[in-house]
Amino acid sequence: MRLPLRRRSRIASIVLVDLNPRKREAAAARASEGINGAGTQEEVARRLTAACGGAVEAVIALVGAGVTARAGFASLRQAGTLVLVGLYGRDLSLPLPIMATRAFTVRGSYVGTPKELREVVALVRAGRLPPIPIATTPLGEAKAALERLKSGAVVGRLVLVNDGRF
Repeated sequence: MRLPLRRRSRIASIVLVDLNPRKREAAAARASEGINGAGTQEEVARRLTAACGGAVEAVIALVGAGVTARAGFASLRQAGTLVLVGLYGRDLSLPLPIMATRAFTVRGSYVGTPKELREVVALVRAGRLPPIPIATTPLGEAKAALERLKSGAVVGRLVLVNDGRF
């Protein structure tokens, strides 16, 4: 979760868009707002811009689902940036004339730079970032764990632990 980085940056607000109410509650607990990601891209974009008080400077699509990426794009202000991190979605159709006339940037980001990683590790070591919630599941329940991940029921990370049967 990158939400705690807000306190160390010039970001005015961070809003989490998610289908899962538990994840929205977790975002609120980290000094952010969580809004419901269900509905059409227009409905989600409307909720996002309302939560931010207007069009947004940047959207980071962590899951990469089509509807949320398109809603993020629709929420951008002039010269805004959409960063695609998640690998879940298939494709993203964008209106090319609007891309040019509004000077949008769409970029992918699979990992950060080594310098950024060192900075985040230093923050963690200094105790300035709260830990990511981690739950464990026996390796024998891997299929169920994947279904929980797919359905969005996991907040944070899920680690499979070899329970000795494998």
